[in-house]
Amino acid sequence: LAIILTLCVVCPLVMSSVPLVSGMYFLGIPPVSTMIRSLAVYYRALWYYGVTRGPYDECPVLKGDNHVRARVHCASIGVIFALFEKPHYRHDTFQTDMILNLRNVAIPGTGIPLSFWSYSRTALALAP
Repeated sequence: LAIILTLCVVCPLVMSSVPLVSGMYFLGIPPVSTMIRSLAVYYRALWYYGVTRGPYDECPVLKGDNHVRARVHCASIGVIFALFEKPHYRHDTFQTDMILNLRNVAIPGTGIPLSFWSYSRTALALAP
C-alpha cells in the first residue's frame, strides 16, 4: 500500500518535470550541457576581465541587457586580479591583505579557509 501511494504521489511530480521542450528541466536541475556551457561562459568572461582587462561594456560573451548581473559579477572578480600585486594601505600587497583577512573564514562544511584561494592567481581563478 505504501509503495502504491508513493507512486501515485511521486510519479505525477516526476512526469510533470520531464523536459517536453528544450530549456525545461528535470526536477529543477538543468541539463549537463547547459551547466558546462554556463561554466565556459563564466571562465571566458573571467579571462576577459581578469587577464585581458577589457572594458566593462565590451565583453564578447556577456553582451546585452540580459547579462548585466553576470557582467558586474565577473568584472568585480576581474578587479581582484588587477589589484592582486598592487600596494594596499594595510599590507604590502592586496594579496597579502586577502590572505590575512580571509584566514579565519572557511568554506561551509569543509574547513578550508578562504585564504587558501588567495595564494596564487590560478587558485583564485578556480575558487568556488
